[in-house]
Amino acid sequence: MASDTSDAASKARDYGNRLYRAGNLPQAEQVYSQGARFAPQDIRFPANLSSVEFEMGNYVKAASYIERALSLVDTQSDFTMVQQLHVRLVKAYLLTHRFNEARAAISNITAEQDRRLLERSLQGLETATSLYRNKKTLQSQIIERLPRYRPKLADDVEFSAVGRDVASSSFHPSLAESNQQDYSFLFPNVGDARDVFATLANIGLRAGREYSLTLKRFYFTLVDLKSAAFARDLLIFRMLTDCATESETERRVTLATLAYTFAAHIMPSWAYDRLQTAIQHVMDELQRNVPLIMGNFCIDAATRKSVSSHLLNWQESPAGWYSTESILDSTRRQHVEKERVKRGRRIDIIPETVRGVTTKTPPPGCEPDSLDTAAFLDLSFMLPSALLMKEYEPELAETIMQYGFEGVSTTGQPMLDSRNSSLPNVNFTPQEVVRDLFWHLHSRSAAPDCQGAFEHLVGFFSFVGKWYHKIRDQTRFRMVVDDVANFMELREQGLLGHDQPSFPVRYDRIHMSYIPDYVGGPLTVLLHGIPILRHDKASEMMFTIALNQEQWATRDQLLADYLLLADRSAIADTFAISLTEKSYYIDDGVFGGRLRSDEPLMKCPLSWSRPSYKPLAWAKLMPRQELERWLHLHFLKICLPFRRIDTLFHSLFTLPNTIMFFRLLMHLSRIGYPPHWLSEVLASMCTGEISTQARAPRAKIMDKAEVERRYPQKDISIRPFIEEFKVLLVIWRRLLPFDLLQDESRLPSIDAIREYRLRFKWPEALTSVYHPVITLVFWNVGVNGAIPRQSLREALLDDEEANPKYNAITRHPGTVHVISTVKFNSATKTASFWFADAPIQGMVLAGSHWEGYIFDTNTWVVLSEPVRIDRSNLSRGGRWCHI
Repeated sequence: MASDTSDAASKARDYGNRLYRAGNLPQAEQVYSQGARFAPQDIRFPANLSSVEFEMGNYVKAASYIERALSLVDTQSDFTMVQQLHVRLVKAYLLTHRFNEARAAISNITAEQDRRLLERSLQGLETATSLYRNKKTLQSQIIERLPRYRPKLADDVEFSAVGRDVASSSFHPSLAESNQQDYSFLFPNVGDARDVFATLANIGLRAGREYSLTLKRFYFTLVDLKSAAFARDLLIFRMLTDCATESETERRVTLATLAYTFAAHIMPSWAYDRLQTAIQHVMDELQRNVPLIMGNFCIDAATRKSVSSHLLNWQESPAGWYSTESILDSTRRQHVEKERVKRGRRIDIIPETVRGVTTKTPPPGCEPDSLDTAAFLDLSFMLPSALLMKEYEPELAETIMQYGFEGVSTTGQPMLDSRNSSLPNVNFTPQEVVRDLFWHLHSRSAAPDCQGAFEHLVGFFSFVGKWYHKIRDQTRFRMVVDDVANFMELREQGLLGHDQPSFPVRYDRIHMSYIPDYVGGPLTVLLHGIPILRHDKASEMMFTIALNQEQWATRDQLLADYLLLADRSAIADTFAISLTEKSYYIDDGVFGGRLRSDEPLMKCPLSWSRPSYKPLAWAKLMPRQELERWLHLHFLKICLPFRRIDTLFHSLFTLPNTIMFFRLLMHLSRIGYPPHWLSEVLASMCTGEISTQARAPRAKIMDKAEVERRYPQKDISIRPFIEEFKVLLVIWRRLLPFDLLQDESRLPSIDAIREYRLRFKWPEALTSVYHPVITLVFWNVGVNGAIPRQSLREALLDDEEANPKYNAITRHPGTVHVISTVKFNSATKTASFWFADAPIQGMVLAGSHWEGYIFDTNTWVVLSEPVRIDRSNLSRGGRWCHI
């Protein structure tokens, strides 16, 4: 009988070991537990169970099994195994913040190297914990001090007055059918608010049929980087509100002014006068000390001041580049260039049946070959209706009747900010705007019997105004000037303040529009948008791709390129998301993936939901080795993006800097990856070398085959990037949802991290570089010789494609430092960055010869003249914090 029990225990142990080695840990746990019942005094079963639980990230259970195993130690126990249990117990205590137990357990470790390493880890964890007891303070500092994207050499961001996307309502039937009492919408990069207007019209239209909607509340959060967008949107809302109480004659002028304000390059003087009235009304509202502007808009004091400054400027007559003649001239020239580019550009596209669910034709008179379009291209401005021309422009009406468009001269006014220092983008037509506004909105219902762009614009705003008025008292808006990723991260962390606690903190719909184009692809929006959705499955986030649509054959290829995952199931598991049925419907409508029609495939929306808040099941996690390869792939792509010279004017850039890597780790921890997996990835990277099957990108686009490719295991040096990496790790470590178990001697102390500023000299022409592709490079000229000004990337690589001439540089510390997390001030030509004191002191030491350069990572070509790294050019600022 005893023999049978012993055999059963032995078989269970052997089988459990095979399962463990195969990575099937849940089943291995079951088998070991069964074996322990056959041999309760066998130390190996609780020891093995502790290993399983530890590997799965269940550190409390692992500690319990270790304590059970240690209670069974006798003189016959394997000494090495016992020491491994002590080490694992200390790590389990550290990873669960049981610092006192960890300190006591360390004394049982006999191996000096292991004991000292764990002692330093304990000291580092206790120091980090004591520094920021309120993590929100650190989160705010990181968002404020550390940029999330590579910098541009120009500080200002162009204000695009007219959007280029299809107006789409975010209120869907599923929301109307729910029993919730309020609905919350987020519109990042709201721009001209076309999607907001479409949503308001849709809600109002449904409220006319469903009485229950008239009893509910609707919350709109509008985010934009430019307060000028909000200034313009407020003017439109002001005039929409006025329409409800005006006489028919007044309303006709107001609607015409709305049409010109929204979609025209210049406007008639009588519309300009009406606009000035609206400007004054909004300015008066902003200067009043009331919580809600116009009874609906929550706007903080700083944004009110900034919006008022734009409105004040718009009260002045434009001059110089912004005169009527200059705008008309720019319009003509930009349309000529637009046609030239269009003729030379091939775009693969999909049928209109996919884009709009049913076949669509442009609103009457707004076709590309219509007389209305021809009139605009001849005149470069939009004509009003015949009735308004007869009433306000009788001479113009008579001239057109007698001579056609050739005899027309203009005296209208553009609405532009004269403080801008560059020509506006005016290569759109009002007819294009109308086609986008009415893509999802039937022109027959919203603008019946209309002909041409002007009449349809008037019809659109009449329709929106009517239904907005119906639900206005139930509607609240919040306007936020910020980068959308910053806003979403602040919202997720609860750092937005509570000036309007009535606003929901999560959203039923997030309408991202083309945001991925401007934040480095879908990765940013998936990391920060999905967590702030309101409900599992029912809430959605939508985005599309506008720029560089011809670069990818399919949307799956685009997702693979940006997320470095080869299929949608892997994306769903890794980001804890799922595509909605709408996205799959569009894909089903694409025959063979690439058909020709009039709209690019990428412009069709991808709609995502969050299946659950719960961590992923073990079976859905990537195997540990695969996770390491995937993280290495992301790091190498961030640090060494492939050259994209031929897309320089199409904004196909690798925007994220090294900060993105830490945000990715935070996400992985939240969805269930064991903390010690992530900690050990960081620890290995801090050595300056990774052993990996990943490689830096070898093509402009990383397709599925490249994403899945496993290269031969190789030790790759990442030393050129590691000093910045370690600085960011020290700053981020308290914010990471897991603790670091590594040699603390490799990391700088947080009080040795300072802000540094380096003054550059570069040609004035470079101040207009708007491409976010800049990186800062410090090069040890004394050791390395001259920097390769045209081929730096090959010098930084340490793989099969590296230039062997530079092997000694990439594999040895103290030869080159590459910094991606940097801010540039174009006015002072100054780069500012956070760095550790020790490497800086090494660069400015007497006898050292280091130089600083600005490189364009899209071309890997130097943009600046060298600056000597010495105390005259490099100034030292304050510490990140004091211990």
